[in-house]
Amino acid sequence: PRPDFIGRIQTLASTYLSAGGEAPVLLLHDGSHGIGIIGAMAVALILRRSITAGAASGFIMELPKYQLPRLSDLAIGLWLVAINALSLIRLGIFFAHPRADQARRRRLQRLFSVSLVAHAALWASSFLLFAPPDSIAHRSAVLIWLAGCAAWVVAAYTPLIEAVLGFLLVQLLPVSLVLLLSGARFWQLVAVACLMFLPTMAMVALRTHAQLMRGTVTQFEKEELAAALEQEKKVVLELNRDLAADLARRERVEADLREAKTRAERLAQELEKLSSLDGLTGIANRRRFDQTLAREWSRAQRGEPFGIA
Repeated sequence: PRPDFIGRIQTLASTYLSAGGEAPVLLLHDGSHGIGIIGAMAVALILRRSITAGAASGFIMELPKYQLPRLSDLAIGLWLVAINALSLIRLGIFFAHPRADQARRRRLQRLFSVSLVAHAALWASSFLLFAPPDSIAHRSAVLIWLAGCAAWVVAAYTPLIEAVLGFLLVQLLPVSLVLLLSGARFWQLVAVACLMFLPTMAMVALRTHAQLMRGTVTQFEKEELAAALEQEKKVVLELNRDLAADLARRERVEADLREAKTRAERLAQELEKLSSLDGLTGIANRRRFDQTLAREWSRAQRGEPFGIA
């Protein structure tokens, strides 16, 4: 295929199409924090000027004894920061993509793929952070969430097939290995189910990607054919206009020639008439006599009567 054709397919299969479905969720998720802060400040200002209006009173708050944070708490905090940072990166890509040129769109697409795989690693680590080994309920909830994320990524980001396959491997494979090494028969069976779920989703993603690319190629081929036909139509119409103009010019030339011929014949008749008459008396002259004599002599030679007066 031509380079511009491939570029248009890459543009169609780029990040903002699938990230567009995620943008409202990200805006609601991240914007709710800012709305909560603004709302709390507004309520505090209203209370300060209504119920608690007056002289400010002293405020004493007893703080508990400071304790160093645990590593698990730090890990959870860093995990939340990283999740929100990756969400903001994808949201920035969503808004930057429509104004970018073709080269920058490819860079944004690669950045989006890397952020998606990094997101998969964070979701896989959530199994260790939020699912204690002795809690079946927590582990089951996290596994259901991870399976739902995998299905959502396959449905939303199929054009970026490499990123989707990387997401599935990075998210599901480590979790399956952890469950296999746990030693519990139940979790080992769950790990086998996860390992079967992984290639199933990969095959679904590959098949959907192939269908999407075939449909995209067919769509662009139809668009190119329609554009070519439209161009040919314009050329034919232009040629028809030129032909009509040529025919009109030819008709005008033919009309001018007919008029000139008629005028020449009329002038020739008048010239012949003037050359046969005497300019003083207006009667036939010697030239007319000679022409008439020659015509009558020719008729007499064919046996017709001949006379001169």
